[in-house]
Amino acid sequence: MLEALFAAVAEAVFGYLLQESSLAERTRTALGLDPTRRAFQTALARAYTAFARNYPEWTASLFDQPFLTSPTVVPLLATLLTRRGQPDPAHLARLFAAHLGHSDPDRWERLGDATCAAADFLTWLEAELARQDALQPLYDSRALERIAEHTGAIRRALEALAHNRQTAADLDLLRQALRDGQITLATGERAVAL
Repeated sequence: MLEALFAAVAEAVFGYLLQESSLAERTRTALGLDPTRRAFQTALARAYTAFARNYPEWTASLFDQPFLTSPTVVPLLATLLTRRGQPDPAHLARLFAAHLGHSDPDRWERLGDATCAAADFLTWLEAELARQDALQPLYDSRALERIAEHTGAIRRALEALAHNRQTAADLDLLRQALRDGQITLATGERAVAL
């Protein structure tokens, strides 16, 4: 039964990613989908097992296939899979409350508990995704796409910094580029020097 859950969630997340991608990426993804999908399912299985062990009341309360494959949750899981950000656990908890039928999720008395459970689930899933070697090319290709998009902006921000004309937006871009490792690849210089 759980295997069907993980397969359905993987199908929903990868289907969402394919809809959001370019034709070239859809073709590339279709050719190499199986190992990536299996790696995602493995990571999901491990994270869900830890979640079920620590929060059995939530897994018994519909934290299940219809919830995890819903159109509101799938983009959050896709964001985590592609390392485009960490979904907000409180948002996931509110979605869960709405899934349970609460008309005003912000007034649900168990929202705090659900937020803690959601935070743990997202943390475990993120850690398990990072352990999957088959997902590394997905992360690398996303990083390279971001570098190609931001190389000019990074160079301009570094130039502004060198001449002490940087703006707050320049500093934000450089901080993010440093965290993502883009400065080294965009400039050919050592990030440590910055």
